[in-house]
Amino acid sequence: MSVTLSANVNNDLAAVTKRMAEEENRTVSNVVENALLVFSDFPKPLRDSLLAARRSNAKVFQDMTREMMAYIARTKFDAAMAEIAPYFAQEGDAELTDMELLEQSTAMTRSR
Repeated sequence: MSVTLSANVNNDLAAVTKRMAEEENRTVSNVVENALLVFSDFPKPLRDSLLAARRSNAKVFQDMTREMMAYIARTKFDAAMAEIAPYFAQEGDAELTDMELLEQSTAMTRSR
């Protein structure tokens, strides 16, 4: 069951929201719903910190969003690597030190 909520936002935020919905081929309602889903799952201290950083220090806020994107990308990369690792395992890999494994991996990329 869905419930209708309303909110007053300034013209700039309304324009950004509408543009985002168009670019992502979604409704404004869906963009707002997704934003609320994510934001409401954050603990209050994190929500407060994000809002304060956005208001007071654009560079810090941009750095924070980049760190979050990097974390998400790293998590996806690690999951993909774990999924394909069995296809590239070679006999004796388990006995290699980290440095030896790195050197072997580097050598593999150079031989291509």
